[in-house]
Amino acid sequence: MKRVFAILMSVLMAFLLGCEKDEWLPAQEETFTTEFRDVSSRPQWKMILSEMNNYILAVVEENILDAKLGEVLMKQARLIERHIIHDAMPGAKEQVRVFEGKVGVMVEKDYFPAAQAEPLLGMAKELYFVLDGKLVQARDGFESYPTGAFPYEGDWKLHFNGMGEGFQFVTDEVAFSGAKSLKLEGRLGWPAVAFKPITEPGGVAFAEARVLIQKPVPGALNNPKAGFGFGSLEKGYLGKNVHYAFVYFDTDGYLYFGATGVKSKFLMAWQGNKWYTIRIGYDAALNRGSLWIDGELMMKDFNLKGPEGSYAGILLDSGSDAHTFTCFDDVLVWKSVE
Repeated sequence: MKRVFAILMSVLMAFLLGCEKDEWLPAQEETFTTEFRDVSSRPQWKMILSEMNNYILAVVEENILDAKLGEVLMKQARLIERHIIHDAMPGAKEQVRVFEGKVGVMVEKDYFPAAQAEPLLGMAKELYFVLDGKLVQARDGFESYPTGAFPYEGDWKLHFNGMGEGFQFVTDEVAFSGAKSLKLEGRLGWPAVAFKPITEPGGVAFAEARVLIQKPVPGALNNPKAGFGFGSLEKGYLGKNVHYAFVYFDTDGYLYFGATGVKSKFLMAWQGNKWYTIRIGYDAALNRGSLWIDGELMMKDFNLKGPEGSYAGILLDSGSDAHTFTCFDDVLVWKSVE
């Protein structure tokens, strides 16, 4: 029993602490690349598969999961490994999805308790990201939080409360994927801003999110209607948001890229009631960034001559130009695998 408990705890702690191994971070000359790279002596994918197998063995030994079902999952894990060894990454990623599907079926049929299956699904998700070239620093699809509440337990902080704290919550009325998203409601002169602290990992970091502005109305102030990106917070109730690499959905109907004190020319018009996939690549050492919208590179290696210092996390902003409803989903911060 003690050995099983130790295995479970070690696996869970490894994923709570995240994947922050210096030997897997991209070299400077490899900035803004998302190609799959690996370290032959200790590949990240192999570590994750090993943790998955250890976890499966532990839940089988603890009689949480039937031994035959455990073997089904371990066989699927071996199939994933064979694809990786033969450098068949698309096939490997597809087999990870199959693995997730098998776990999901076991949960649906009450063969595998959801609470014990969740860590294993988390490992599979991490493996998928690694095969996609991403070492994840933080991610949130807001699925695990109760609706109608702000996700404080996910280490999110409500810096500005817009229409009021009770108006900033996880909703199941609209989502890009899954069933939920985070809905922020700003008001004229006072935005709603959610902040998630992240330790700056060095080198190039990427931030992604799905952003939707619901039922936009003309703005009374020349302020952004919504925004997303890397930033930090000044101390105090009236402390400002400091932006280091940020995308702005401005009240003029156009989208911009920039930082506090610097902004690009307009890049494209945006529409309300439409999900946009945002990806920002930011090199804090060089103060330069790139922006992708819906998979299209809109701005490359832009000089972000913004504020001094380091960013402290990511900001989700529902603006203060008018009464504004903004939904965010699939938030992800990552570095390239090496």
